[in-house]
Amino acid sequence: MKILKFRHRDRTGFGLLESESIVRVLQASPFEAEVRPGNETLPPADLQLLAPTVDHPRIFGVGFNYKAHILETGRSLPEIPLCS
Repeated sequence: MKILKFRHRDRTGFGLLESESIVRVLQASPFEAEVRPGNETLPPADLQLLAPTVDHPRIFGVGFNYKAHILETGRSLPEIPLCS
């Protein structure tokens, strides 16, 4: 199963590559729901392929994994990175 993210005209979506000439449009993002192919198909030549990512990723940073931040708080550097 090959899933791709595409732009077609004024919309962005996800699709399932069925053959060299058919992409079946998914009903929802594979990041949010199970993979459910819809009835709509598009020719791959009409699609602009995009990076297969979510539109609004959540990025988390841990301040004490950065040496400069540890030093500015007056703490000592750990021997190994901290995890919680």
